Amino acid sequence: MASVATLPAEAIPALLQSIVDSDDVVGLQSAIALVNAGTRALPELNRALQSQDEEVRKRAAEAFSSASRIDQKVWPSLIGAFRDSDIDVRWYSAHALGHQGAAALPLLVQTLKDADPRLRRAAGEALEYMGSAARPAVPDLVSMLQDPELPVQMQAALTLAAVDPGQAQAVPILIKAASGSSAGNNETFRALVALGSFGRLAQPAVPLLLNLLSGKAHASTRAIAAGVLGKIGVVSDSELETIARVLKDSDRSLRVAVAGTLGQFAPNTTAAIPFLLQAFHDSESWVRGAAADALAKFGAAASPGLAGASRDEDIYVRQAVVESFRAMKPLPSGAAEVLTRLVDDSNTEVREGAAYLLRQAGIQGDWEARFKQMEQGHNVARAQNRTDVDQNRLYSKEEIIASIPADADHKYPLVLEYLIPFTVSNGVQLPVTLHRGKDRGDLLVIWRQVGEKYQKLESMEAGGAGWDWFGKAKSFRFNDDVFVEIPQEFSGTSGLVKQTIFAVPPFNTLAPVQIQPADEWYKDKLKTDETIMNGSSFTASDNRLEFMFYIWNSGDGHCCPTAGLVRGTYKITKSDPIFDPQTKTLVSKYVMSVATATREPVPPR
Repeated sequence: MASVATLPAEAIPALLQSIVDSDDVVGLQSAIALVNAGTRALPELNRALQSQDEEVRKRAAEAFSSASRIDQKVWPSLIGAFRDSDIDVRWYSAHALGHQGAAALPLLVQTLKDADPRLRRAAGEALEYMGSAARPAVPDLVSMLQDPELPVQMQAALTLAAVDPGQAQAVPILIKAASGSSAGNNETFRALVALGSFGRLAQPAVPLLLNLLSGKAHASTRAIAAGVLGKIGVVSDSELETIARVLKDSDRSLRVAVAGTLGQFAPNTTAAIPFLLQAFHDSESWVRGAAADALAKFGAAASPGLAGASRDEDIYVRQAVVESFRAMKPLPSGAAEVLTRLVDDSNTEVREGAAYLLRQAGIQGDWEARFKQMEQGHNVARAQNRTDVDQNRLYSKEEIIASIPADADHKYPLVLEYLIPFTVSNGVQLPVTLHRGKDRGDLLVIWRQVGEKYQKLESMEAGGAGWDWFGKAKSFRFNDDVFVEIPQEFSGTSGLVKQTIFAVPPFNTLAPVQIQPADEWYKDKLKTDETIMNGSSFTASDNRLEFMFYIWNSGDGHCCPTAGLVRGTYKITKSDPIFDPQTKTLVSKYVMSVATATREPVPPR
């Protein structure tokens, strides 16, 4: 859009028409251009704000809210928009004026005294967005707490929470709003959040907050109540027990929130320590981590409890002890004794975590030799029990599907998730088994059936850097060869998947396929400020290997790439066979590379 200096006068009526006629994106951009034109476009902007079309009024108000500076001659028009029947128009208009800083303060303070309660409320909302710059308006806001209109009172209390949370007289109004007796769900939510700003001054709200936390309100409301209790920071022993009982709630996020709340009572309310130690037994790592962080805030006062927990048989508890000490800076008295004992722990995470903390603290001693000996012994045991291919051993079906028990590093077993039989050359079966368990990576094994027994051809463990799960194994043919595809899924939010592909040449062995990822191949073809974030998708069917990936422009959100997308196909080539002395067979090398690729625009959403 043209700048203020370059926008021709004849374009202004056209932009107004564009607001009316165009879709949301174009209409909003046209409104922004009019805002940037300042007083020259004031008649058109006034018409837009007073339009019979609700969408046009909303676009105009939103355009004002996105502007960092608005010509003061436009401000009365925004005040007039406070009367609008649409809540979005009122919100955008208040937001716009609230971000004009102290210069807008006199007009807004004057509007607090307007006869129309809609204007008084919206002016208060604008001052809320202004924050500490609105401090000169505090006396007027305090007076507004006595307004005959409850919504205006509520807004005054919300604004004081943002501008001057030392004004305790706002707390009773927020308590009333948070109780739901005078407001809807959104107002209840806002009142709860605002109460947290008052800290200990909000202590009269504790009974209401405890009732919300332990009742049947939505989990998000309960979590907010927990957070406000933590900000108040003062509770009785019985109130503390009420809060701690929620650590047994079925909602994980709520248990995390309550653990954090108990940590906010540090360092004085040491009665919270036993409840947090008990949370180390929680089945969810998020909760155990939150409890460990919360205990760390109590410092040395938590050391005796952590020392006792370090002897617990539950590996999760011992891991949480190390994590709690890790969060303490510096290590408290007594921590070194506990950590030097934990370097002998049978659990790798506990043992290595304790050694790391001792090194970081510069603590030397015979623990170093013991730790080295433990690590060597563990590595030997791991080598003896490794899942590498054993070409000589044959397994029964019962053995290949049996659960893999828990061990010193894993609390839970791996249990069979699937067994998929693939038929390859000469009718031979190549079953694939996947075992999955809580808090540990998948184990996938490809077998070859030999009579009624099974030989292990390949074993793969998921895990590390977020790659914790294997997807469903699939087979496909390409140029008369059989291939097995093993997708591995990333545990984050990006939906990343990577493939491992094996060729099944004659004699029913496995040969890994070297993959040239399409997104890597395309990188030197990207334009300046373009990037590929998520890698490429892959779809395999017989003699058809397809890929697709998106391209992001600089500034694109992760959700919404705009630069384009690339579709194409792969091909698999194989070398001439050579003799492999290990398998005593002829083997070929397989490479999957890009065959075709076409760039396209991103289709409209």
